[in-house]
Amino acid sequence: MRRFFVTNKFFLSTKMYHLTGQQNPRFIASMANDFYVEISGKKDGPHDLVTIMRRIRANKIGMDTLIFVDDSPTAEPAKNIPDLMMFFNRGSEQKNNNAPGVTLFTLHSILHDGWEFTMQHTIMSVFSGGIILVSLLLAYSMIDMFGLVVGVMSSWFAFVLSFYMYLAFSLRLYRGQPVSADFINTKLSPVIPTLLLAAFCLTMMAVGGLIVFVIPAFFVVVYYIFVPFFILDRRMNMVQAMYASRLLVHKYKHRYFKTVACLVLAFVGSLILIIPLPLTLPIFAGALIRAYEELSTG
Repeated sequence: MRRFFVTNKFFLSTKMYHLTGQQNPRFIASMANDFYVEISGKKDGPHDLVTIMRRIRANKIGMDTLIFVDDSPTAEPAKNIPDLMMFFNRGSEQKNNNAPGVTLFTLHSILHDGWEFTMQHTIMSVFSGGIILVSLLLAYSMIDMFGLVVGVMSSWFAFVLSFYMYLAFSLRLYRGQPVSADFINTKLSPVIPTLLLAAFCLTMMAVGGLIVFVIPAFFVVVYYIFVPFFILDRRMNMVQAMYASRLLVHKYKHRYFKTVACLVLAFVGSLILIIPLPLTLPIFAGALIRAYEELSTG
């Protein structure tokens, strides 16, 4: 347990160095705080530190925005709260993220992030191996009972849904947030029906595209690869999440479309090979989350 805590603390400190340009030991402890934003005299929240950070980077929270921390009876400007000050230090740099010549990430950098994520959270390799094993057993049973076409479609749908759950847990770990019973009951469980619907619809779209031609199926996967994140992170419905995912892929005049497409293509290749998936699945998850975090807050 001690080793697990130290490992995650080191990984989270590394992430904060990447995001803020400086190491901040207070960040680990501040992840447990609840933050409330004062809007029109009312308290909006609770929000965790990651949500506040993302709102600051999106310019939805300014230096003078009043913030309550935990049960504090009085609000303070965000610039006066030690745990939030660091996010304003590089504000001018963040505003230039979409300027010509400035690159949020490359294929190499997000794959490197994915590798770090895999090494820091080796349990996710075990988790991915379980998903693959169950998917293969389910595919064998479904094909035997319902025939090749229905069996393959059913097992693929089950894999996509399991993959969405895998991304949900990966997102929590990537951000250094606890994967607890409270998270499952209050955050994950309410969106499972939406994730289920999205998995079914996108499976049908991908299969339809595959029947017509391989390229349409590939574009379905690329354009809607961020759907589970928007459903879990922003509480969007399926249609909203699909629209938001497509906009994210198109962001910055398609500058990162090729990078996301290459990442998806590499993952599809690993799916075909099957054997390396316990390793490649967490790498892909970490890389995809890095791309999502950069594009959605940059």
